[in-house]
Amino acid sequence: MSERLTYEELEQRVRALEASQTLRSQSLMGELLESIQAGVVVHDGNGTVINSNTIAQSMLGLTSEQMLGKELTDPAWTFLREDGSPLPVEEYPAARVLATQKTVHNLVVGIQHGPTAEPIWVLNSAHPEFDETGHLCQIVTTFMDISPLKKGEEQYRNLFENMMHEVHLWQLVRDEQGAIQTWRLLEANPAALNAWGKKRSEVVGKTTNEIFAYDATAQFMPIVQKIFAEGKPYTWEAYFPPTDQFFHMTSVPFGEYFMSTGVDITQRKQIQLALEQELLLSKTLFNVSIDGIVLLNHQGNVLQASHSFAQMLGYSLAETGTLNVVDWDAQFSRAELQAILEDEVLLPPRFETQHRRQDGSVCDVEISYSREVLNGEAVHFCICRDVSDRKQAEAERNRLLAVLEASLNEIYLFWSDTLKFEYANQGALENLGYSLEQLQQKTPLDIMPELSAPELAQQLTPLRQDQVSKLHFETVHQRADGSCYPVDVYLQTTHYGGQPAFLAIALDISDRKRAEAQLIHQALHDSLTDLPNRTLLNDRLELALKRAQQSATYQFAVLFLDLDQFKVVNDSLGHQVGDELLIHVAQKLQTIIRPADIAARPGGDEFVILLEHLSDLQAATQIAERILADFEHPIAMSDHSIFITTSIGLVWGDRHYNEASSLLRDADIALYRAKAAGRGGYAIFDGDMHVQAMKRMQLEHDLRVAVAQQVFALHYQPIVDLKTQQITGFEALIRWDHPTRGFISPDEFIPVAEETGMIAPISRWVLQTACEQAAQWRSQWPHRHHLRMSINLSGYDLRQATLVETVQHVLTQTQLPAHILTLEITESMLIEDIETAIERLLQLQELGVRISIDDFGTGYSSLSYLYNLPANYLKIDKSFVSQMQLGNTNYKIVEAVVTLSDQLGLAAIAEGIETPQQLNWLEALGCELGQGYLLSRPLSTEAATALLSAQST
Repeated sequence: MSERLTYEELEQRVRALEASQTLRSQSLMGELLESIQAGVVVHDGNGTVINSNTIAQSMLGLTSEQMLGKELTDPAWTFLREDGSPLPVEEYPAARVLATQKTVHNLVVGIQHGPTAEPIWVLNSAHPEFDETGHLCQIVTTFMDISPLKKGEEQYRNLFENMMHEVHLWQLVRDEQGAIQTWRLLEANPAALNAWGKKRSEVVGKTTNEIFAYDATAQFMPIVQKIFAEGKPYTWEAYFPPTDQFFHMTSVPFGEYFMSTGVDITQRKQIQLALEQELLLSKTLFNVSIDGIVLLNHQGNVLQASHSFAQMLGYSLAETGTLNVVDWDAQFSRAELQAILEDEVLLPPRFETQHRRQDGSVCDVEISYSREVLNGEAVHFCICRDVSDRKQAEAERNRLLAVLEASLNEIYLFWSDTLKFEYANQGALENLGYSLEQLQQKTPLDIMPELSAPELAQQLTPLRQDQVSKLHFETVHQRADGSCYPVDVYLQTTHYGGQPAFLAIALDISDRKRAEAQLIHQALHDSLTDLPNRTLLNDRLELALKRAQQSATYQFAVLFLDLDQFKVVNDSLGHQVGDELLIHVAQKLQTIIRPADIAARPGGDEFVILLEHLSDLQAATQIAERILADFEHPIAMSDHSIFITTSIGLVWGDRHYNEASSLLRDADIALYRAKAAGRGGYAIFDGDMHVQAMKRMQLEHDLRVAVAQQVFALHYQPIVDLKTQQITGFEALIRWDHPTRGFISPDEFIPVAEETGMIAPISRWVLQTACEQAAQWRSQWPHRHHLRMSINLSGYDLRQATLVETVQHVLTQTQLPAHILTLEITESMLIEDIETAIERLLQLQELGVRISIDDFGTGYSSLSYLYNLPANYLKIDKSFVSQMQLGNTNYKIVEAVVTLSDQLGLAAIAEGIETPQQLNWLEALGCELGQGYLLSRPLSTEAATALLSAQST
């Protein structure tokens, strides 16, 4: 059997034969050619056949002689392409070598012997040979019969064409050094063409880089080199980027070819990759998830748990493997858990429960639950999230929302860009009268009518620019019905849902505003009459003064009023009646004055009226006269009808006044003058009044100094028994010797003392000094133990609750018997508060003190009260005594008083006896006691002592 040679061995042997210089002979060349198991044809350097072997001659259908001398341009044989079409002569391998002087390897061609004959299929190769000079000297072509393969190929092709997997045949392309450079496609089945999206004509004969416009050579070169180096089939997986596919590849090398089959495993790889990714993700989530993950079997035992789950319950990861769900579930009973595990109770995919930690504490958890099947058994997969903080936050949020909703404050949230409201609490909605949906269509401008858009923008600018953290202001909100109410607003920036917004908290301050207005009104108005008080009056007076300074035509007047004898009404009928009277007077004044004028009550029974925009002084006096005329009528009240008069002081306002106090001062001076003129009238202030007021002010000042320094003196006027002409006692009379003015009458300074309250220390001094003097005289002349001391009480003294205590203290201190002391009071003092006066006088009388009614007949004598008075003496006023004429009115009054005293069991004392005739008449009328200049002037202490001494000898 002939030797079987490979294609490579055949080429090597032919080249060796050609290169052998010792085998140049024709016979030896023939023998060598015949030994080759392939067809061989040798051409010279011009392409002319110079030799061939029998196999080549048989394949080409020519004899040796027919072969010799054949030119390449006109061969005697026909080559076919694999598709059956004729192969052009210039593409014959030998012709290509002649043209390019390069080797042509293994071109599959068919040798056609006749039109109907089956072609002989061969692998045709051609190799150039060069002489020593490098010129082409001959071309050796070889023909290897592959017809059996071609027949099998037909069968294979049917299989090839119908295979579902990709199959492609490749031919290596080598460089000049024989290294694999790339590979060219010889054939591809329909499955491959479909996968590539190519036609056969677009790919056959092309390299992979040309087919796919992708450097597949670089990607697959290591694989191709490996299979040709090892010379055996190789199976591998590959990802092909141009088609984004995965393939399971098997490549089989043979000769300069390799065939590859590819099974598309893209879907499987994608599933596998997805599973791998899912597994990796699951493992990652299982290990790094902050939520606890636990897998339970159908008995509730832990199959697997994550670190987070163990940490959530306070166990180590190893300890969780010994746990059952009953060990940590704090909500379901054991029976309920068993029912869940046995699928008797189905759990929702997500629910909330509670877990018990190892330390016994309980946490709120949210469970994501699914029931799965693992290895044929039911398992329970749980993802546990600790929501304790969220629950606490939700509870806190709910509490906060409840607080917000229940808040009396209005709470708003509106967007920074559009200013549209997003949220308002129930308090805001109720106050405004809108629903939330209605309010969400509005902006703050719609509910704040006092703000314009530019003003609101200006107000918000400091917040937008972070110049301030919050704003605080007051404005007005408008309800849906159009009504408005004041609000106190706090405004700040915030974020809601990641968007910048404004948060506003507004408080309805209607009550506060009303309270403030009421407080302001109360601060500026008299609580009893609701008239402006002194503060508001001063403000209005100051304003009037400014107007007078600014306008020469503006004129005004001030009327200062007080009620004559108001104290008598107040003390006799009670303060409630007095208050009611003041209210009626206030209403009366408001009906008299004009709307532009103001009537005020500075205090007590004083009223001040400011009359503005007057034409002249007469306009002011007319209003004063109207007021006086109106007071001539009784004031009807609930239980009384009272006649009362008023006195008015009037000041004409002009530009020389600078202060409200000056106006009131001068009006008060004019009022004082009106009262001095007889009450029930008015007086207009002039300069002389001011002078008199200044004198009075100086007198008050000097009186205070005198009280502090006790520079007063007591003179004593004897009280004489008219029958015996013996002194029975003295009346203590205060005297003030002024350092510059000399003697000042008590009639001048006592009223000032009573008005200013200085009468209290003066009375105490008089009482103390007189009692001491009486005690001294009793000690000096014991036989004159009956000698009494009379002291005048003021109305102020009688009103003092401590009067009795003070008298008792002085009597005790001076060791003077109480019956020696006589206290004199006037009728006017009694009428001011008769009941209190009687009570106090009774207390004094119980001590043993004697009581004398002074100036009887000049005041408001009331016989009904007189019968009840605890009095011991009635003093007949000197105005009656000094004008007595036999049978005249004064005489009859004196006679009546003496008779009355006898009837009441009182002793009568006549004052002001200046003539013997008066003394005789008084004796004749039966008057017991008397005093006057006829009997003795008031004496100093020394003179009185001397008089007593003279009568005692």
